[in-house]
Amino acid sequence: MEHLYGSNVVKAAIRARKRTFESLLVYGIQGKDLETVKLARKANVRIEEVSQKGILNNLSGNRPHNGLVLKASMLTYSRVRNLGRVQGEDYSLEDTQERALKTKGRYPLWLYLDEVTGRIQFHLNLLISRSSEFWCFD
Repeated sequence: MEHLYGSNVVKAAIRARKRTFESLLVYGIQGKDLETVKLARKANVRIEEVSQKGILNNLSGNRPHNGLVLKASMLTYSRVRNLGRVQGEDYSLEDTQERALKTKGRYPLWLYLDEVTGRIQFHLNLLISRSSEFWCFD
């Protein structure tokens, strides 16, 4: 079980419907984000009113929670093993072995940055470039 906290995170998780939900813990339900509570009710999430804010503080690791903590299942991730040729909007995985032979056993992985403007974004671009070099992006 994982604890998701904060109104935007809770709303996004409920809308995505990629997890199972145990309950939504709410501190001071009268003054809370009613949209989130309504969304939870619509998704058949059990709503528990909490009388002590410290409970939510403990569940969120003392991070900002906006009076909302959602107990949800862990999110499962897909593991990407091969990247193939892109044809329109379809991804092909059939030529990855052939490409690996041409690149000495490495599968090329590209990083594309778009609309990097301004001084702050330029410095961010340098940081991303250094990290991508470490992770062997081509």
